[in-house]
Amino acid sequence: MHAASPVLYINVDASAETTEDEKTKGLELPWDRFRIVRAEIKGDKRIVGAIKTAVYGKSSQEQEVIPATAEQFGEGWIKLTVKAPLQPGEYAIAELLGKQGMNSYVWDFGVHPEAPANLAVIKPEQPQGKTPASESPAVEKRFLPAIIH
Repeated sequence: MHAASPVLYINVDASAETTEDEKTKGLELPWDRFRIVRAEIKGDKRIVGAIKTAVYGKSSQEQEVIPATAEQFGEGWIKLTVKAPLQPGEYAIAELLGKQGMNSYVWDFGVHPEAPANLAVIKPEQPQGKTPASESPAVEKRFLPAIIH
């Protein structure tokens, strides 16, 4: 993507309930669990989290979380807005799972403001007979019959 300050929208299952782990971690609201994390590039892979294990067996998960605000946006939608422009590089949207760590399924994206335009982008087709959003439709006067009792 070319925008350094993107606004990202996530469609989630609106019927999903908050788990006990999320409540104990402070994730009271279902949309609090999504974060933007920086990805590290190694070869042809993107790494968004690392698990570190101490010699005595304790393990911890680390990831570079980007400051952002998450808010509910309509039924089943979450709006993620970064608080500061993102540096060029690779990122992912990750779902935090309380004490369980992070969901292994992430949505990755890159920020490259200087990249050329994507000429192969697929754009939605305008249905026949529909007015494009840039043009305002003509307003017609309509009269409804009055009912007198």
